[in-house]
Amino acid sequence: MAQGIPDLETLIVDALMPGDAERYVLPELARRRLAPRFEETPMSAPALEALLRLIVALEQTLESPSAAEAVRALVRRSPDAGPLLRDRVQGRGIDRLRAHHQREGRQVALRAPTHGARGAGEAVPLRSLFDPLAQEAARAKALGAARR
Repeated sequence: MAQGIPDLETLIVDALMPGDAERYVLPELARRRLAPRFEETPMSAPALEALLRLIVALEQTLESPSAAEAVRALVRRSPDAGPLLRDRVQGRGIDRLRAHHQREGRQVALRAPTHGARGAGEAVPLRSLFDPLAQEAARAKALGAARR
């Protein structure tokens, strides 16, 4: 958070009001006021993490599902939230494998096979799965379309 500028999570928490049927609600006026901030303010991964924790807390601990849904709708307005969430969920394959090994307490050196090295056991080289004639036909078709 920059000095004097509250972050998105703080703005939401400040806007929450005690509700009748639920512990907290996010009033419509606050939603309309916060919407442009979510659309214009760049969102970082830590800010998204904080908002996701707030959503979970509102849904589960604070028993305020409508407020959680309102915050979720605001997060969806951010152009940065989708890519950040996708990176958070999917991650890179090598990173997921490292995390898996770390959780199991194993120290495994992960390295890619060298070019031309034989695969382990009965591994089939990827190149053998492609039909070279089909590749040539597709290449010729693409070249023919490009010349037109």
